Amino acid sequence: MRESEIAKEARLLAEAHRDFDPSTKKIYFFGSAPHDMIRLLEISSDVPPCGCLFPVSFEPAEGMKYPSTIIVIAQEDFDKLMEDKIELPPDWGSMKSAREI
Repeated sequence: MRESEIAKEARLLAEAHRDFDPSTKKIYFFGSAPHDMIRLLEISSDVPPCGCLFPVSFEPAEGMKYPSTIIVIAQEDFDKLMEDKIELPPDWGSMKSAREI
């Protein structure tokens, strides 16, 4: 049950990010296990490619229960991620486990 609550909050957070930044092209949600946390990978045309990933963590937003970690990357860096040239943080799993939202 907790995983579905986290997934619901992840969708709400993703929608808010898209509303705030229309240059966000795709958002992927990674399951929260083993921590109760929202993990989102966001592809945006407003960030320059850098060849690396910078996760940024936040306490729960107002009206939400779970903390979040967000990575915003350029399409070029996403392509490198898919080619295994850069890696996700170790506790995120792989892109195979991600769900686009």
